[in-house]
Order: sequence, then structure tokens, then C-alpha cells
Amino acid sequence: MTYDFTTLVDRSVQGSEKWMNMRNICPEAGSDIVPFTTADMDFVHPPELVEGLTDYVRSQIFGYTSPTSQYYHAVCGWMERRHHWKIEKEWIVTAPGVINGFNAAVRALVRPGEGLLVMPPVYPPFLNASEQAGCRRVEVPLRRGRDRYEMDFADLERKAQDPTVKALLFCSPHNPVGRVWTKEELQEVGRICKRCDVTVISDEIHSDIIMPGFEHTTFALAAPFCLENLIVCTAPSKTFNLAGLHTSNIIIPNESLRNAFCREMHSSVNAVGYEACILAYTRCEAWLDQLLAELSRTQKAIREYIHANMPEIGVTALEGTYLQWLDFSKIQLSKEERRQLLQKEAMFFTVDGAQFGTGGAGFERMNFACPQKCVLEGLERLKRVLASHHRLNMTK
Repeated sequence: MTYDFTTLVDRSVQGSEKWMNMRNICPEAGSDIVPFTTADMDFVHPPELVEGLTDYVRSQIFGYTSPTSQYYHAVCGWMERRHHWKIEKEWIVTAPGVINGFNAAVRALVRPGEGLLVMPPVYPPFLNASEQAGCRRVEVPLRRGRDRYEMDFADLERKAQDPTVKALLFCSPHNPVGRVWTKEELQEVGRICKRCDVTVISDEIHSDIIMPGFEHTTFALAAPFCLENLIVCTAPSKTFNLAGLHTSNIIIPNESLRNAFCREMHSSVNAVGYEACILAYTRCEAWLDQLLAELSRTQKAIREYIHANMPEIGVTALEGTYLQWLDFSKIQLSKEERRQLLQKEAMFFTVDGAQFGTGGAGFERMNFACPQKCVLEGLERLKRVLASHHRLNMTK
């Protein structure tokens, strides 16, 4: 079957946060303008998912619902089939979203005043996790190379040696810089954390969205010697666009660590979320394979278009996720002027890189998980506005 990655649905009438925010900022944005902001997708769902949920809704009673054997089988099968990690069903704890999951993990592991390691620029909830737990954020900024980012292992070890530092909140693949960490890099992180008695909370929500030529390795397989001090956060939400169903699978091999996590996790997954996870992991794998091919084509088109038409914008090499990290630092605009140019003039809605913390200023994160036509139209609007901006400056 060939799946549909070209139809655009106007999600502003569906309560979509990113579409409604766009219309609030720019009411004149038409139904053909797609916001490239919040990390969910603007593709039609796989029919296997829609049909399966339709059948489920017709027969289900929506009371309090616990995970079934079918759910555990689906999650275990997915992890073994796609990521080569054979897990036990007893290791799985459900949570209404990965953010809820890693926040509960931080509360379970890091007491107020103790340290939590993070590697900015990084997804904003990582930066907020320490504040929510009342602990201290310890930053190990990523180092920017010529075309990609790297971890600073010396800085990580130096800061992890502090006995008050208890955990590392780790993003793999990394949002927003698009790195898929190699097995060797993960091993080195594991060795440092093992030596310093630091528990790793590995957010692997983007682990299914990998560009051709790269391979995601779950932290558990790269550093099996850390298995007793490891929490791996996964979900079908990014992979199959199910974020609104608030379902995630938190994998914790260590029983005492798992019990500590459960004492902090007070919310449960909804019935439809469980069923959607089962359907996605058991019926929609062919859709995912075609999605990855489509995302790869679009990412290549973005890179080629920007290089040919707006070379002043830097395009960071993308290894995983559907989030392109763009460097606008060569365009001489203040933060406020850049927002005006992007949103009001070009109707090009991205996420300001400053929100990702240290190292993010001057960048924009672009979510390109939508029909390629919409991406290229957005880039064309941006090109026209930048050209006009340059001409205006030249006449001053």
C-alpha cells in the first residue's frame, strides 16, 4: 500500500495548539499555511490506526483502564524488532507522556538542592525539570562543530564527579540539534556515569525517526553496565503522531528504581491511548517505513533549497528527528526583528532557539513533518522576505 503524505488538513478547527497559536499571532494566515513549530506531524494518520480505533470505540466502555497483555506484547515486540532490545514486561511502567515520565524520574532520583545534569541547547522541559523538582540544574553544553554537535566528555566527567550530582537527563536522539549519538559516544557517557554513580534518564522519544545512513542505539544496549541505574523513556507519540493521547512507555529494569519511580507517577494512561499504542506497534510499521523515506526527501529538499537560495542561513546536519536546526546568526537582526520578519512578514513559524537554553540564541527549530509542498512554499515566502529585507538595507 502507498500511504498519503500529501493531503493537508486544516488543524486550526481541530484545536491543534500550534495551528491556533499561529492564528493568534497572525490571523491572516490561511488554511494553506502550516506552522513549523510544535513537534507533532501534519500528515494523515495511517488507515490501519483509524480503522482499528473506530472498531475499538464502537465496543469499548471508557472506564478506568489498565495495560493489558496485548499492550505489553506490543511494546516488547516493538523494542525487540525495531531496536534489538529484548525487555521484560515487568520493566514497563506507563505514563501520560514522556515529559511526565522524566519529571517523575527526576523527583524520584534527585532531592532538593542536589544536581541534575543536562546538555543544552535542549528541549525546554529538560531545562525546567530541575526547577519542578526543586533541584539544581548543572549544564554540560554541547560543542558545535563545523556541521554537527558533539558532547564535551571532559566537562561531563568534571561535573558528574560532584557527589551532589545524582542524575543525567539525556536526550537521544537529540532535540533540537538532530544528533543520533553513536554507540561509542553512548558508551563513554555510560562509563562516566557509572564511575560517578550518576543515574541516566534517557529520553528516546524520537528513536524511531532516524535519517538514512544512521542508526539509533538504545542506551541500554550501548552501556549494559548501566542497566541497574537507567530509565529509558519511549512512546509512540512522535513516531505515529499520537501526542494528544498521552501515552508513553517508561522502561526501568531495576526493581527498586522502578518502585521509586512509581511512587512519583500519580497519573495513568487513558483507554484510547493504550489501544492506539497497540495498533501503532502491531499494524502500522509499513506506514512508518514510508514516512521515514518521505521525511528524508523533505530534509534533503530543505538543505538544497536553503543552500541555493539563502546561503546566509546555516543548516545543521540532521541525523534523526523531523526537526531542522537553522542558524540565523549571520542575518543581522535582533530577536524581536527576527520574529517580526519570520512570523508577520514571511508567515514562517518556527521555534526561537533561545528557548533551548545555552547555545540556542540566533537559531530557529523548524518542524518539517508535513507535506513537502507546504515546506517549500514556506521556504519560498522566507526567501522573498529576506531578499526584500536585504534590498531595503542596501538603499539605506
